[in-house]
Amino acid sequence: MKTKLALIGAVATMALAGAGVAVGAGHAVPGTPGTANCKGQTMAYLNEAFKTSFQVNGIGNIADFANLTVKQVQDIVNNYCA
Repeated sequence: MKTKLALIGAVATMALAGAGVAVGAGHAVPGTPGTANCKGQTMAYLNEAFKTSFQVNGIGNIADFANLTVKQVQDIVNNYCA
């Protein structure tokens, strides 16, 4: 449950402040809601954030870590980008 809240918290923080957890230089910010590349940029941002903060890499591993399905992670990103 803690990890699910971490993922939701990271996305909520992105929505409110435009930044999430500490990330490397590659994808330091999520995508901008409403833009064509928001989903891809946000997924890259989450991947970088989880790799840096939790040593977890890839959407499948992020989903497992957060006790979510890949579809649920994608839905969170889709809702953020809508």
